[in-house]
Amino acid sequence: MTKAMRKKHVAIGCALATLIIPALLCITLIWVYPRVMSIYYQDDIADIESRYIEFEQLLDRGEDESAYLYMSPSYRQRNTYSDFSKFSSNIRLSWRRTTIHPIRDIWVRGNRGAIFPGDASEFWRSGPEYDLKKVDGEWYFTGDIWWYED
Repeated sequence: MTKAMRKKHVAIGCALATLIIPALLCITLIWVYPRVMSIYYQDDIADIESRYIEFEQLLDRGEDESAYLYMSPSYRQRNTYSDFSKFSSNIRLSWRRTTIHPIRDIWVRGNRGAIFPGDASEFWRSGPEYDLKKVDGEWYFTGDIWWYED
């Protein structure tokens, strides 16, 4: 192998390393970040999960007035109980799952959070994601729903 060929191979190797190393770093961060944050916010994640389960059970039993109190104070200021009844009937029609994967299905950043009780894997999701807001130490649903149809 000539000196020129070696330089060419080294240049190709450096170029590949320049692409591969950042890609591996990004993939690692994408995988590690939610797990680290789930440790930091583990109490909030548990609170959101239990709050969702309680909310779902109230709706299943037809206790809409009690479920209405799980909506954020700002939601209740903007929306009447009648508006909530339309919202809650929409929730009843959505995909609900009793097994929630805390790392993948619940996220928290400060006083904002979301729960995704739909069908999901590491790479795709199908169903609703409900936004929550922490007010005076308690998690409330905001009324915002994001739908995923992968």
